[in-house]
Amino acid sequence: MKIPTQTEIDKNTLMASLTAALPDYKIYTRQSFIVAEKTGTVGANIVVRKNKVLVVGNFPNMGLQIAFVLAVVFLGVLIPLLLFFILVYGKQKAAEKEVGAVVTAFVSGALTTGGAPMQQPYAPAPGYPA
Repeated sequence: MKIPTQTEIDKNTLMASLTAALPDYKIYTRQSFIVAEKTGTVGANIVVRKNKVLVVGNFPNMGLQIAFVLAVVFLGVLIPLLLFFILVYGKQKAAEKEVGAVVTAFVSGALTTGGAPMQQPYAPAPGYPA
């Protein structure tokens, strides 16, 4: 998921916002990008560039990435990819969309480091009692 930005994004501020908005994720940095880990096999990588932020669903653990590549090499392409698409791919895409929504809210200014995204006080609909 590619999210365009108008200004340069501070990676530390984004990381603090992600930590506050996604309490069930483990947020940490690896080299030049941010990793949002939901489980051992489900997570997303967040890459901050000058005029865009990239959110990619991926294995959050380097060991699992290496094991998957080795399984593809040694077991052939078909069986590991079929298992990957059946067991993991949908969960990684869901995590990518969840993290992407928070990053989009952060980029648009709707999210601050203080709370969850789009957290609004309760207001009843017009015509209904409070």
